[in-house]
Amino acid sequence: MPRQGGRNPVEALTDLARAQDGLFAASQAAAAGVDRHQLQRLVEQKLLERDRPGLYRLAPFPESDRAELWRAVLWPTFQRSDRPAALSDGTALGLYEVSTINPSTIDIAIPRSLRLRREPPAGVRVNRRDYEPSDLTVISGLPATTLYRTLIDLIMNGRDLQFVDEALTHARTAALLTSKELRSIVALRGLDGQLLAMLRNRS
Repeated sequence: MPRQGGRNPVEALTDLARAQDGLFAASQAAAAGVDRHQLQRLVEQKLLERDRPGLYRLAPFPESDRAELWRAVLWPTFQRSDRPAALSDGTALGLYEVSTINPSTIDIAIPRSLRLRREPPAGVRVNRRDYEPSDLTVISGLPATTLYRTLIDLIMNGRDLQFVDEALTHARTAALLTSKELRSIVALRGLDGQLLAMLRNRS
């Protein structure tokens, strides 16, 4: 197998796959120095599997129970590797294990400026929002909004409020939020519905 930039392509792809439960986008491979012709050869050699259009799995990695989450956040990177996505809203809340939420839809957030030519995969809801770096984190390797940002988004959208209330009474929540953040969330949750609607229209 020819080397790209001094590295074996399999080594470069293994680094990507190890961080993403075996999955990676073709654009990420290209950014790591592995082109589509090399990907095709690796598929023919049974070292790679085509998982979805533009998405591959390194064969030694078994299907992960988080594979659908990875497919959702990698979807915007199919064409360009610099299209960041993060799990958000109810999906992100589920990762924190502070409520009984079990969403049937996977929520991802992407910047408003991104223009995507593909429709999102079935079961994926796209939220266009611009976040500060401090609004984003990594949970068990998955990119996601922080618990603070997640609760704000759910309250502002009026979604899954019963699970927001659950989270606010969960002992683990206090350990994941500062006292100031917790007070802010409680205050926001207590706002009149009409006032919240006005705030939503301005955001």
